[in-house]
Amino acid sequence: KENGLTKRVKRKYQKKRDLRKEKERLKPFEVIQMDVKYLDDIPEFFKYYCKYKLPRYQITARDVRSGTLFYFYTYEKSVTSTIISVKLLFEHLSKHGINPEKITIQVDNGSEFSGIRIHHDRGFKKYVKKNWNAKVKYIPPHYPNANADVESSHRLIEDEFYSRESFSSIKDFLNKASAYQFYFNFLRKNSYKQFKTPLNILENYKISPTTALLPPVIVDNLINKNHISHTHKLYHHVPELPEFLTPILLTYSVYHVNKLYKKASK
Repeated sequence: KENGLTKRVKRKYQKKRDLRKEKERLKPFEVIQMDVKYLDDIPEFFKYYCKYKLPRYQITARDVRSGTLFYFYTYEKSVTSTIISVKLLFEHLSKHGINPEKITIQVDNGSEFSGIRIHHDRGFKKYVKKNWNAKVKYIPPHYPNANADVESSHRLIEDEFYSRESFSSIKDFLNKASAYQFYFNFLRKNSYKQFKTPLNILENYKISPTTALLPPVIVDNLINKNHISHTHKLYHHVPELPEFLTPILLTYSVYHVNKLYKKASK
């Protein structure tokens, strides 16, 4: 120790600080973390889940640099569901000038991401590489902290949305889920990102605000049931924006939308 041969052990807050600096070096949508959240184990949500036959799983994608949040719903946790979700995400980002070839999708070793496969000649990783030339990175087993950004969004959306809201139908559920995503990406400040919203960070990189708007859908409804295990073909076009937000965004700037949303929230 006197000769400087030992390495000083960093405290937990120092490791977090270093990790934060590493994330700040990334560009928006350079690394996107994906994970699946169970919804049927949330006590306040369970009665609506049963009554209106709401989806059981949320497939979540969160950009590490900006914190921009996207999510999709499914009744079945499968490779088909995650492939359709990443297809919708990449198509959306491509329309806004984000090159999928520069994106790394970071996932755990769950079977829905084909993480248990030794040879990835098919499945989630094969689809992402073959169709979009993007990368898939698997985190070490039993190390969920490696996906801390998407894991923290699961805690936040449960505390701020699923445990607080009431629902009257599937349509009402999807409308409110779209509203929460809008709030999270446009209005909610993140203390770990210098109290900036995802929108603030995207604007710093001159990325269009509409990049952060991809309304959640139930991916099962987009599948051709006759070819579910083979083609992952979509049934119909998914609207770029939720219906109730479209006239607002066409009429007002993002600044006015923020004021409008705050006023409605009060």
